[in-house]
Amino acid sequence: MPDLPELRVGDCVRVLGGEGPNMLVDEVIRHPVDGQVVRCLWVDEQGLVHFTDHRADNLELAGVRTKLSAIDVNTDRTRSFNGATAQCDHAHPLTILVVEDNEDGANCMATLLRLYGHRVQVAPNGRSALELAAETPPDVALLDIGLPDLNGWEIARWLNEQAGSHKKLPFLIAITGYTSELDRQRSRKAGIGLHLNKPVDPAELVAVLERFRQVIAPTPQGDCG
Repeated sequence: MPDLPELRVGDCVRVLGGEGPNMLVDEVIRHPVDGQVVRCLWVDEQGLVHFTDHRADNLELAGVRTKLSAIDVNTDRTRSFNGATAQCDHAHPLTILVVEDNEDGANCMATLLRLYGHRVQVAPNGRSALELAAETPPDVALLDIGLPDLNGWEIARWLNEQAGSHKKLPFLIAITGYTSELDRQRSRKAGIGLHLNKPVDPAELVAVLERFRQVIAPTPQGDCG
């Protein structure tokens, strides 16, 4: 078995063999008998947070290691990543559509966003993204550009065209490896409001989403639960 990278807080992991949900490392514990024990958290479809302990040698990294390095899930109202804190307003969650053909990356992103109380749907390709959006128009769509069928720009144009029928213009964010200035221009022409390069900084994304949520559903001053 090859040497595994030392796991650290914020890594997205899964049980060896790929069974079960993708999880985020919350704590790494040195156990006198079992060696390195990793406390992981994951979020179910209802937004409930679960904690499970695993031996480090029973885990593997799920996808690309991100810049995420610190998680604080000790309260229901606040999540902190790399020192950037956002309020989790469960009374006004965003409906977010994640369009990403990398299954591990999409699931890790969904886990992160559900930690903040948002409602998240995941589409692995353009066609399924259009179907999900037609059924439940999103507040925000996180779009990969290079997809196996429709590209992210085509999805963005469709979402903007459909917005007129239900008067709900979504906030479109590209999260992509397409990084040239021409790519950014194509995103702007397609109606994408923000073009982020992979790997995206989770703290930056969380902060952007919180600012958008405050615009569409501001939290009253002093309402901290």
